[in-house]
Amino acid sequence: MEKTWRWFGKKDKITLDMLRQIGVEGIVTALHDVPNGEIWTEEAINDLKTYIESYGLRWSVVESLPVCEAIKYAGPEREQLIENYKVSLANLGKCGVKTVCYNFM
Repeated sequence: MEKTWRWFGKKDKITLDMLRQIGVEGIVTALHDVPNGEIWTEEAINDLKTYIESYGLRWSVVESLPVCEAIKYAGPEREQLIENYKVSLANLGKCGVKTVCYNFM
């Protein structure tokens, strides 16, 4: 079993160094600076992944890649947002981040 921890990014008061010191192996996080509905680029994913790995940790889980309200309620931009979501999922896979917990609320 991998010990993971929810981390809210570089502004989180709990640092990756602290998490490593208490035995955490994997990080559960997201690209908090990317607005909902925009594509998560391979560059942005790899930048955060490299940062996490520089602390001897692994980006284990994405929580979450947001599902926009317009997708849920069939808004006019729904089809484009679904496509953006699919591209973001594919980019995560290409970058080696294989587990995504999505926001279904």
